[in-house]
Amino acid sequence: MPLTAVDVSFFVNQTYSGVSGLTRYDRGLLKALAAYPDVQVKAIPLDTDPLPKWTVDLAARAGLGLGQFVQNYPIAWPKGAGNLVHLPQRGQASLLWNKGSRKVVVTVHDIIHYLHRSQPDMHVYRHAIQKWFDLFSVRMLKHADLVLASSEFTRQTLIEHAGLTPEQVQVIYLGVEQERFQPREIPPAFYQKYKLEPDKQYVLHISTEEARKNVPALIRAFALVHAEQRDVRLLKIGRPLYPQQRLANLRLTGELGLENEVIFIDNVPDDDLPMFYSAASVTALPSLMEGFGFPVLESMACGTPVVCSNTASLPELAGEAAWLVSPQDVSGIAQAILCLLGDPIAVSRLRNDGLAWVSKFTWENTAAKTIQAYKQVLGRNF
Repeated sequence: MPLTAVDVSFFVNQTYSGVSGLTRYDRGLLKALAAYPDVQVKAIPLDTDPLPKWTVDLAARAGLGLGQFVQNYPIAWPKGAGNLVHLPQRGQASLLWNKGSRKVVVTVHDIIHYLHRSQPDMHVYRHAIQKWFDLFSVRMLKHADLVLASSEFTRQTLIEHAGLTPEQVQVIYLGVEQERFQPREIPPAFYQKYKLEPDKQYVLHISTEEARKNVPALIRAFALVHAEQRDVRLLKIGRPLYPQQRLANLRLTGELGLENEVIFIDNVPDDDLPMFYSAASVTALPSLMEGFGFPVLESMACGTPVVCSNTASLPELAGEAAWLVSPQDVSGIAQAILCLLGDPIAVSRLRNDGLAWVSKFTWENTAAKTIQAYKQVLGRNF
């Protein structure tokens, strides 16, 4: 090990099943950091339930999954934590009440639920104690040695709403697995596997369906699209965060007569995602709020044009390589989709612009800037 090696304890929460933005960050960054011999990263899993079973059972009867909860908002440092700790999820900042002499870097992708904590339709708190701990973790961020924000939008919300100074927060954009997400030829077996029709056009949307994803507005916009082009289907990928959200979206599709035109597919292997992007004519992400928004960049990397919101982090993420729309403008969303479905010149331009733009978003760049952040916290010279 080099004498100047940086030793980092990287906390990994293993309660998240499947692939999400959070697991993408852990996987992408850790893989890229492994290429640096002067950075020794020890991944410490937060996967051990520290509570007696009777307390977990009692909490479950009260409506709180306590075992998973204390992993999302830990309050005791796990064994093996070193002198430099990277907390890759903002909820883990609850540990900072007892920071001690450690140097701590925290990554924050967003504080959207905290910002909308007084709006039941816009946050996902299942229990009052979860809401309190989320507030607590945001308040604890000021004790971090450095906070890494995934976007300038997130940085500004931290400064304006979490009491952090501009010097405490740096923007480090996340990466896209360029070797995974790239234009693909779609084999017949893929269409057969998901019961899709090769001769149809697909508008793709990937999300958990929580309120901020604005799925009802997209479904209403798609109704306008389908009225103009009958060969188009809306393809919604991703398990809903809460079942009632799916039920509401299914009711809406029924009211609009779109039961056979909107296709919901919940569990998709990560290896199949590039196929979905490549099979789609357009990817639509009309979110009300996003801290980053992987589908925008992943779609660009697969050569598929993007329609996304002109709010929150999405304009800086999309640059000039996507079609920006107001998330409240259902007609505007529909018109953007229709234009791309019928204008091969616009599609070609966005495809080329997107492929060039997304090439800047690599995990190697994320890792290099993260290492600079580690050295800054340790007071190392570059």
